[in-house]
Amino acid sequence: DAAEEAFRITDTSELLAYLQIPQGELAKFAAGQAATLVVDAMPNTTYSATIARISPTIDVRNGTFRATAFVDNRSGELAPGMFARFSIAYDRHADALVIPRAAIVEEDDQASIYVVANGSVARRVIEVGIESGNVVEVVGGLAIDEEVVINGQASLRDGSKVLASNRPSASYTG
Repeated sequence: DAAEEAFRITDTSELLAYLQIPQGELAKFAAGQAATLVVDAMPNTTYSATIARISPTIDVRNGTFRATAFVDNRSGELAPGMFARFSIAYDRHADALVIPRAAIVEEDDQASIYVVANGSVARRVIEVGIESGNVVEVVGGLAIDEEVVINGQASLRDGSKVLASNRPSASYTG
């Protein structure tokens, strides 16, 4: 039959992904928001995506809103149906001062650090902001040019003498 479909051409340069957003988190998301994703088949590669739309109605079965995202697949590495994990930055602070999470000493519900000055350390209570991976934003209590103890602080006391070493070559601002 001449009218039968012989084959179908598929453009996979941009894929659609469907995400479930819990109702308590809905206010943090909006159309146009950037996202990244990682697929199980290629765990060391990150792909870009953009939230295209969010359904205005809730799925009563699981209490979530359905979001649709466009995934950039110009590389052709992704195939429809692959399982992916999405990361969506819903709050971003430009030029934030961040320190390694390991530098923070939690004591009496306060976050504190040890700052090195003139060969000794001083304990300093800080105010923390966004946490991401192994770093924490410092929003108060630390200046950008101060040296922070990131290893061995559990045995320190205010005024302990130290010899600073292994100064990082890169800044911790991000």
